[in-house]
Order: sequence, then C-alpha cells, then structure tokens
Amino acid sequence: MQLISIVIPIFNEEKNTEILSEKIVTIFQGLPDYDYEIIFVNDGSTDNSYTKITNLARKNKKVKLLDFSRNFGNQIAVSAGYQYANGGAVINMDGDLQHPPELIPELISKWEQGNEIVIAKRIEDKHLGFFRRKFTNLYFKIFNKIANIEIEAGISDYRLLDRKVVHVLKNFTEKNRFFRGIINWIGFKKDYVSYRVDRRKGGISSFSFLSLFRLGFSGFTSFSLLPLRIAGYLGLLITGISFLLISYMIIAMGILKSQYFTPLAYLAVFNAFLIGVVLICLGFLALYVGNIYGEILNRPLFIVREKINFE
Repeated sequence: MQLISIVIPIFNEEKNTEILSEKIVTIFQGLPDYDYEIIFVNDGSTDNSYTKITNLARKNKKVKLLDFSRNFGNQIAVSAGYQYANGGAVINMDGDLQHPPELIPELISKWEQGNEIVIAKRIEDKHLGFFRRKFTNLYFKIFNKIANIEIEAGISDYRLLDRKVVHVLKNFTEKNRFFRGIINWIGFKKDYVSYRVDRRKGGISSFSFLSLFRLGFSGFTSFSLLPLRIAGYLGLLITGISFLLISYMIIAMGILKSQYFTPLAYLAVFNAFLIGVVLICLGFLALYVGNIYGEILNRPLFIVREKINFE
C-alpha cells in the first residue's frame, strides 16, 4: 500500500483537531490502495491542542505529534512536517477545517496522473473580510509584477507534493520561508484542484492581519530585489533633483537677485526630504541585512520538545 503523509501545523486549534482527524481517517477508509499517517505539528499552542492530539495519538498509532518547544511560525511547522514525513506523497493542510479534507482523493488522483505538485486553489471566499480580500488580491498583483516568479491568485497552502519534491525542499536552508513562492520557484510538473472555503468550525484564526503582512513581506524580500533597486533609483532621482534645484537657487540668488525664498529655507526643506529618503533606503537595506544575519547565525530551524508515535 502506498503511504500518504498528511502534515497539519497546529496553533490553538483544540476545537478542530478531533473532527479533522476523524474526517481524514474516514476518507482513507474509502481509499483501500493507500495507507496514511497524520503528522500534527504543535507550533507552541497555548490551549489544549497538545492534550487533544496526544489523546488521538494514543488511540490511533497513525496519528503522530511533533511538539515544538515554542512557537516558530506556520511555515517552519510545515517544514518540520516535511522533514519527518515518510509518505510517497505529502499533503499539507491547515488545521481549521477551511481546507476541506474531502479534497484529498482528488489531490491523490491528480498525483496518480503524473503530477508532482498538486495545489488547491480557492475559487470563492465569502467569509474573508472585504479589506482582507482586497489586500490579498492587490498583494499578488504587486508580487507578480516585481518578483522573479509568478503566483496565481487564490492558491493556498493546501497542496500535495511528490516524494521527490519533498526531498528537494529538505535541502533548503533559508530561515524566512514563503512556500507559495518556493513551490513555484522549484518547478516540477504541476496541476490544480479547486475548492470553496468553509467557515471555521471552531476557534479563532491565528493568522492575524499582521501575521499575513509579515508573511507577505517575507515573500517580497525572498523573491525580489526591487525594493533595493527602488531605494537606489530614489537616491539617484533625489540627487538629480537636488542638483537642479541647487543650481536654480544659485542662479536665482546670484544672477536674478530673487528674494522669494532664503537659502536657509531651501536648505531646511531639502535636508528634511533627503533625510526621509535616506531613512527609507536604510529601512529596505535593514530588511535584507536582517535576513542575511538570520541565515548566517545557522540556528536550528525548529526545536522539537516531544515526538509521539515516531519510531
């Protein structure tokens, strides 16, 4: 029997873990040619998620738990699941039931047809707030314009990866990870399946707007140098404009004897403007230097406090 690994990052999903596990077990009962393992990655939950998953693992040895020592973030939790997964294919999904488990047979079917990556794509998300929808759509439009890869709008972190793709991902050493971009960057034969997003069955989403913003900005800095280029272009532009204006000031004061503005006024305005531009440029540089600093420290990507049902 072919083994399928299901990787589920968990952060405060105590109300959903049991239901999700039951749904997955039921689905694989209808897939007699496949065996399964469910790898819950507890990413520093502060509710009863650990206890819920531990109880599930005691009842079913195919349910496994990686318990982090603290919260390392969703993308790192996914990476840990990939590291420990044994399946010929690995399916990553969220633990809030908004990634419908009923889609698993279709993901596997696409994989059986020879696709090495199968990505679930949202076709409608009425439950997402208006501003969040607009922000998400705008983000992907901007990302696709400035990045060196393209990501289709609506794709999610619900995906199936062939074993060979997972093996490639294990060789990635970067700390700031944006899997939607990485998956498109590595290539391989790809296909999509569509799904509609349901309401959360319980709990509150751990992905706040700020968390999404940070993840999105990580995507920008991981796959595009445009922010740094913009900083350079701004520097050139401001230098050129300043040179022209200083030339005008000299002509206006020395030749035309103009008294509209004093030299001190010009100096104060342009100093303030140029300082603002310099700070913007330094901010962009700091982001990239910070990423470099995080990489060269070479700290572990994650720390596992406890493993259950791993031999």
